[in-house]
Amino acid sequence: MSTAFTPILMLALGGCGASTTPPPPARPPDVLLITMDTTRQDRLGAYGFGLARTPSIDRLAAEGVRFDDHATVAPITLPSHISIMTGLTPPVHGVRDNGAYALSDAVPTLAEHLSARGYDTAAFVSAVVLDARYGFDQGFDVYDDDLSNEDMPITFFIRDRPARTTTDRVLAFLESREAAGDQDPLFLWIHYFDPHQPYEIDREAAGDLLTLPSAYDAEIASVDSAIGRLTGWLQARDRLDRTLVVLTADHGESLGDHGEKTHAVFVYDATIKVPLVMRLPGTLPAGGVVAGGTSAVDVAPTVLGLLGQEAMAGVQGLDLSAPLKAGAEIPAH
Repeated sequence: MSTAFTPILMLALGGCGASTTPPPPARPPDVLLITMDTTRQDRLGAYGFGLARTPSIDRLAAEGVRFDDHATVAPITLPSHISIMTGLTPPVHGVRDNGAYALSDAVPTLAEHLSARGYDTAAFVSAVVLDARYGFDQGFDVYDDDLSNEDMPITFFIRDRPARTTTDRVLAFLESREAAGDQDPLFLWIHYFDPHQPYEIDREAAGDLLTLPSAYDAEIASVDSAIGRLTGWLQARDRLDRTLVVLTADHGESLGDHGEKTHAVFVYDATIKVPLVMRLPGTLPAGGVVAGGTSAVDVAPTVLGLLGQEAMAGVQGLDLSAPLKAGAEIPAH
């Protein structure tokens, strides 16, 4: 009689064995990289500027990690952005100025690295200095640099679009992905140009101008409003806490310090020290502050480290993910 139950027992045991099959790996977090053009670190509320109107940025900093001694590699847009995206300094990646250089296809970028590992990639830039012609579109499935509907400013001659317009396009893109049921992890880079001269203030987004110290601060407030729209959209869909948010700037602005009105000439703190904030609940401690010096070239390797991925080959920056997650001091470099 006992032999009659043997097959049933074996099937039962087989079923128990099947239940121990490990689940599929968890979906990796999305990555949202926000770069603000021409933004001094010391003009944001999170960095102690009491007259700032930057509640959205301040909230990201309070809920994530704020880097207090973060420096760009050059006070100019294209070279510094490429350093953020490659982990390389301008002499190594080869782009030393706006307009006259293009990134070589041989230089690996964060977008290419993530695309090869299953991420959808999209970029929305707000000024012609980051146009695809300069090679910055490599690795991106979508590279939105269409400024054809924007007027050419009568000064500076840099065609750009306001944060409100760029964010409208970003949200339309995200809503189209949502409607299509696209569940692939996403690397999304958004560039905001508003704090760069000439100042064309979005009065609705900036709010009461009488309580802001300058037009420059009003432009920063407009970008903060756009960031609030974006993070609000993600929060409403329970996606914000599943997204690694990185906010930084390409360079600052002299605003008359040391005899320089704008940027690109001197390398004082006004143009070199920029914000860096990273937020990923459950991985990065809320309210963390990094006092040690960091550089734009550290951004890409640290993002990959926080995602549990290896760094790109040959990067000059450091992966700071381990001390960040542990709340420890970063190594001197």
